[in-house]
Amino acid sequence: MATRGEIKRNIRLKNGETGGSLAETLLLDEIVHQAVQKVALMDTFYTYFDEDLEGDVGDPVTRLCLPSGSEGGIYKLKAVRAWDGSAYKLFTEGRGLVNPSWMDSRFPVWREDPEEGVPEYVVNARPDVILYPLPNYTKPAGVRFYGFAFPGKLWNPLSTEIDDDDEFPLPLWCQEAVEAWGVYLRALQTAGKNDIARAREYKALFDDDLAPEAQMRAAQEWQRGWQD
Repeated sequence: MATRGEIKRNIRLKNGETGGSLAETLLLDEIVHQAVQKVALMDTFYTYFDEDLEGDVGDPVTRLCLPSGSEGGIYKLKAVRAWDGSAYKLFTEGRGLVNPSWMDSRFPVWREDPEEGVPEYVVNARPDVILYPLPNYTKPAGVRFYGFAFPGKLWNPLSTEIDDDDEFPLPLWCQEAVEAWGVYLRALQTAGKNDIARAREYKALFDDDLAPEAQMRAAQEWQRGWQD
């Protein structure tokens, strides 16, 4: 897996650069961050997060927060797998994963006077995720969130924790797309005659080939992943 430093080097080489000042290097950190975020937010980074839940009847908690923080977070929830200690139920789009307005129309008092039982719905009320009916599990339980995510603060140039040895936070199939968008941004930044032509070239490469390929690979992983 490539590192931040290697991706920065690749962007500069593809942009025809041989050196640069500290200020230019800092600008390149921001470009890399923007490129990683852009590619991630095109549904290219599929992952999952686990949360363990234990307690008495009425507990585990019923209002969960979608994972987010230094490791990143899910911005598009695709499925939820909930365990009751002995079995699991899978919720996906069209199979129990619903939004609050749907719940309001189907169960008008679900907020004020909720039922308890075995959950049949997962309400995606971002950033909260609510199991409904409220779980009455008496055994250790857990929830796994599946979805498309963004990388965490370690690849944010404003973070004090960034390092050029940090590994690329997205799947390997996203690297070429990130570098292509990075070259596009870098070429616009340097803005010479040849740079503008290079910007057009790499933007076309990104739009027509690399970004769609990364999206296709992520979709394939999604189809395989939630069934594991």
